[in-house]
Amino acid sequence: MIALIVRRVLAALVVFIGVTLIVFSWTTILHPEMRSGLRHIMTEPRREEVVLRFYGYDQPVWAQYAEWLFGRKRMDAVTGEKIVWRGVMRGDLGWSISVGKPLIQAIREQFPRTLELILWSLPLMSTGAWFGMRVAQFRGGRFDRIMQAINRLGLSLPALVLSGLIIILALRANWFIVGEIPKWMASFYALEQLTCYTGLLTLDSLLNGRPDVFVFAMQHTLLPILALSFVGWMLLFKVAWSSALTAWQSDELIAARGRGLPDKLIVKEYVRPKVRDGLLSASRYLAFALLDSVLIIEAVFGYPGLGAGIAEAARQLDAMTLLGVLLFAATVILMVKLVVEVLRILFARQTRVTGYGRNWGKSRATDDRR
Repeated sequence: MIALIVRRVLAALVVFIGVTLIVFSWTTILHPEMRSGLRHIMTEPRREEVVLRFYGYDQPVWAQYAEWLFGRKRMDAVTGEKIVWRGVMRGDLGWSISVGKPLIQAIREQFPRTLELILWSLPLMSTGAWFGMRVAQFRGGRFDRIMQAINRLGLSLPALVLSGLIIILALRANWFIVGEIPKWMASFYALEQLTCYTGLLTLDSLLNGRPDVFVFAMQHTLLPILALSFVGWMLLFKVAWSSALTAWQSDELIAARGRGLPDKLIVKEYVRPKVRDGLLSASRYLAFALLDSVLIIEAVFGYPGLGAGIAEAARQLDAMTLLGVLLFAATVILMVKLVVEVLRILFARQTRVTGYGRNWGKSRATDDRR
């Protein structure tokens, strides 16, 4: 088991190196001042030579990649000591022109807001997996056909269109806040007037004893939560339904039902593990789909997360910010995939040790003796 986990870690490391090579190759086609995050455009050849030499852009490509990834030592102008400067592995993703600050600092401010939407949406999303497993139990019926039609319609609806429809339906209610937040509340999103415990505005407002801030946060957050929950619910329903349907149509379960085993025992000992394995297998794709959807939803609703930051960077043609966020998002998805692979290995080991259930095995043995 340990050897298998080590192989998964090494495979994830290889994929990460491949992602960094792709992102770095895109940075090399940019103008030197755009790569360095400078605001003005060079017009003098001498200045271009200075920038190329200062940032090491005149070195071979392999040396530039090594410095971009691990940083390089340079002399500190004040202390005279050698320090490691830049380097993606050290958390330096460059300067964001659209935000006006280091990109890693902007991500630290915006990603908790994106994570907040995902966490609030998880309870509603999880019901989709349970519902899909239950619908598959009554496969072929009228209710199953209705739910499949609804699911196909929901999956074919893009997150952009879904967000627009939700905004139209919410226009008659003056309670929700859509778009740019009031200036007097912008400081709360920056947690300047609140003690930061988690970085999540809804939770920190309650921990600070500010129910008024919590109400404002929900006014601005509830509609994006509903949109993201709808997307996640449809995805989880589809995966759980497919996994459960495959389990119910297996020869082993058909034989077990023919021997008179109760459906509750079958669901507990066989169908649920199959659905769990199906969700774990598809979780990497689900993570990518949810992250893609949440970025679009944030941009449409004007929610100050990574999605809004990407939209602003695209408006200002800030290519380095877009590439940096792409690298960050790919790293997050890769980490999720690695965690899922480890969980699958652990669950598979547990299944080999305990079987699909002692009751399942005992029931089969008793039935065979009869």
